Amino acid sequence: MADNRDVMGDEHGEPYYTVYAAGIERNGNLRLDLEADCSGLGMPDNTPITMRMDLGSEPNRWSIKNTLMPRPTGKCRQGP
Repeated sequence: MADNRDVMGDEHGEPYYTVYAAGIERNGNLRLDLEADCSGLGMPDNTPITMRMDLGSEPNRWSIKNTLMPRPTGKCRQGP
């Protein structure tokens, strides 16, 4: 996501984000809640993002609150 500047990154191109929760929902989906620095898109530097993945299907679903967003590409590492 930092490669195309959806999420701001450091001098090495690694995106800034903080993971707040990760686990399995009651329906069996994997869920990851994080905040990312999306200020490069004119959004807050603490934009809440949720990723959900149904273990039996593709693709992963990424959303900002209840709004789906395009599936990101590239690698992610936790920021400072």
